[in-house]
Amino acid sequence: ESVIMRRFAERAASRFVKGYATLQARRLHRYEAGMCARFARCLVVTEVDGRALRQMAPDARIEVIPSGVDTEWFDPALVPSSGSPEPHRLVTTGDYSWPPTADGLEDFVFRVYPLIRRAVPDVTLSVVGHRPPASVVRTAAQTGITVLGRVEDVRPAVLSGAVFVVPTRIGSGIRLKILEAMALRRPVVSTSVGCEGIEATPGEHLLVADDPEGFVGHVVQLLGDPALGQRLAAAAARLIERRYAWTAIADRLNEVYRTVVSER
Repeated sequence: ESVIMRRFAERAASRFVKGYATLQARRLHRYEAGMCARFARCLVVTEVDGRALRQMAPDARIEVIPSGVDTEWFDPALVPSSGSPEPHRLVTTGDYSWPPTADGLEDFVFRVYPLIRRAVPDVTLSVVGHRPPASVVRTAAQTGITVLGRVEDVRPAVLSGAVFVVPTRIGSGIRLKILEAMALRRPVVSTSVGCEGIEATPGEHLLVADDPEGFVGHVVQLLGDPALGQRLAAAAARLIERRYAWTAIADRLNEVYRTVVSER
């Protein structure tokens, strides 16, 4: 949480908000360091978070146990009525009641997506998730954007797109939506913050860019080269099976529990 608040402060336009968020980041930093020192083990979901907490609390005992994905549920072969992806459709998902997620979507829709449309005029975008920003809803009909909002089953929506985009600019931890898209064998374009904490190699498992021009270039490249998208998606699916399937994660978590119990 202290990392998220620090990143929020770095991007805040208002001097008052920047100062307040900086103060809150420092308070959270002290709180997290004190809490970590109280427990026999602290579990984090990424090595990035692990390094941050070890710096805060050098004596704390930190274990990295990643979040994962249900590879059976997110098997594309088992999704009913999924059909084929639309060649020039982009998809993004998230809970937009969380301000960092809404921030990333608005930045993508108003800064990045118009540049993609200039290069690929018939491109479309599906926005999936709870409480999408009103600014995005207002502009949707005129810009080829479909706002689906919250859906009971995200899988058909993700499978309808040729490229899954993750424009997150503020965050910490791990983005489960990337793991889900990878398990569904959809090529992913993400910011470095968006894919932070996932042991994926840019250019092998996904494409990564932080500036609008780079992000646009990656999306346009994948829209024009389906074979590249298939190679990335296949490599990412293998990574998910090896590293992020719940069965493997559960074994590691059980081992941590056994060790803590035996020590005490």
